Amino acid sequence: MEPSHQQASFDDEDYQDEEALIQEDASALLAGKNYDAVVTATDWTVETLISQLKKRNIKLDPSFQRRDAWTLKRKSEFIESLFLGLPVPQVVLAESKDRKGSYIVLDGKQRLLTLRQFSATSQDPEFKQLRLSGLALRADLNGVAMVDATDNPDFEDDLRFFENQTIRTVVLRNWPSEDYLYLVFLRLNSGSLPLSPQELRQVVSPGSFTDFATDFTSKSAAVMGLFNSNQQPDFRMRDVELSIRYFGLVNYLDGYTGNLKLFLDETSQKLNTEWDSLEKNVRGQSLELENAIQVTWEVFSENAFRKWNGKDFERRFNRAVFDVMVYFFRDSSTRLKALENREAVIKGFKSLCEQSGPFRTSIETTTKSIGALSTRLQLWGKKLSEILDIEVPIPKLDKNTGRITLAS
Repeated sequence: MEPSHQQASFDDEDYQDEEALIQEDASALLAGKNYDAVVTATDWTVETLISQLKKRNIKLDPSFQRRDAWTLKRKSEFIESLFLGLPVPQVVLAESKDRKGSYIVLDGKQRLLTLRQFSATSQDPEFKQLRLSGLALRADLNGVAMVDATDNPDFEDDLRFFENQTIRTVVLRNWPSEDYLYLVFLRLNSGSLPLSPQELRQVVSPGSFTDFATDFTSKSAAVMGLFNSNQQPDFRMRDVELSIRYFGLVNYLDGYTGNLKLFLDETSQKLNTEWDSLEKNVRGQSLELENAIQVTWEVFSENAFRKWNGKDFERRFNRAVFDVMVYFFRDSSTRLKALENREAVIKGFKSLCEQSGPFRTSIETTTKSIGALSTRLQLWGKKLSEILDIEVPIPKLDKNTGRITLAS
């Protein structure tokens, strides 16, 4: 039985850090250089966009449907705008380097997803059919899907007008690197709801592992419970990013350089490339992650994954605390001992937060540096060893290489 807990809040601190890294990487990439990136703008008709979507030339993975951010009303009003001939925002695509004529969506994916859903049939195995709802200006379209309009002579003129509506489509070709796309993605979305870099990582680093991570987090009650109480996948894909963070720590900790974005990118790329040989191992690690999350809740209850400030557990979910909890609690013997010594574990964590300046700093500021990651893993690992009276494998910083390694 899952413990009852209050929902932790999530702010955008990590995403602001990610944006700073993206800006820094892109600045270094672009400084003093000229690239031959080609940007073209054209007016694609709705009919053309739907055709490209159905042919998978504009990639909307079925898994992306689970990260549906728009409400039914917003989708319906977007389709209504096209039936009315109202202007709608542009779509920005980047042509895939691997497949000419295939595109990555940089801006406009919710609009494209809405078109794909509206054009779906009730038997479509990948996309749930959208039937319009809540429309006032074109109330006659309420309850209508595109297939209904196609089969109804009364909508013949409307449908022709709808399909011939144009949407300004900007296409980037010959882009120099993924960092370039990250920068474009960031600039396009500045001033609006901050979007997770994971959304772009999904299309820049496709593969079997990426599909697995998306599917796993969308079905895991333990992971979904970190982000919302209604057991739904996080539409900003923070749950996927958090799972990749875990898989990176347990598989490639010695390769961490302090650049979290790069680490997550490389983790995705490596596991996609080596999926055939690593799939069994990663699937086992995913079960360990679920168990580690569950035990953390059982030990700390509503205070799981939060920092102790000396008086109270803070409300905000702390990703640095998440690192150390799931890293050590993925081990079954450590989990069992922690449950047997729940009060001692809580007391030990509080004492580290209060009495250890290095530990406190490692979960408060510069949490992504090699030193901070190494410090919080070492100190919490040692504390667990003392409390539980067991030998816990503790990562440590190799002064010669500057990398984190597991204790021999």
